[in-house]
Amino acid sequence: MYGFEYEDDALMLLRAMKYLYQQDPEALRDALSEFWPVDLDMAYDMVFELMNGIFSDLDILFDESDELETLCFSHPVLNRFLALSGELAAIRGRSNGASYLKLQDMVEYFTIGLSNSVFDLKCHFVMSSVSLEIVLSPDCYEPLLFLDSLVRLLLYVQQENEHLEQLIADSNSGETEERTEQDGKEAA
Repeated sequence: MYGFEYEDDALMLLRAMKYLYQQDPEALRDALSEFWPVDLDMAYDMVFELMNGIFSDLDILFDESDELETLCFSHPVLNRFLALSGELAAIRGRSNGASYLKLQDMVEYFTIGLSNSVFDLKCHFVMSSVSLEIVLSPDCYEPLLFLDSLVRLLLYVQQENEHLEQLIADSNSGETEERTEQDGKEAA
């Protein structure tokens, strides 16, 4: 936009802060308390604080022998996608297996496709919840780009959730209309 070399970093940082603010303003205040006023020179230091705010159950494991850092976390938006997909599958009388694959594809697209920060990725599904295990690349990890890809993933899944909610509402209203028509025919 303006040709500044730090412009992309600032925009990615602002997107993450905005997402966290919309999710939990208090968590944003806590995450930025030691970095206030915000300085772009400290952007990379803020990444894990923002990630801790966005993913409240973030667990960071470090393997000293391989020098690999592993992030384990889940998020209510991802779990909501699985729950809504399961509900829609039940209404339509179908299996819910495809929703696990769809969510895994979305996670792979946003985390692997947008940056070279991921060395390995595993999705652990238990009923209608998912836990992600992401091993960060020791050579190519870009903190801001990786955080931005996670925020974009959550925003995309939120849109999918809204779409699924609409499909469920339409399916339920269609069932209500069918029952009303059947009751009217039986009464006649």
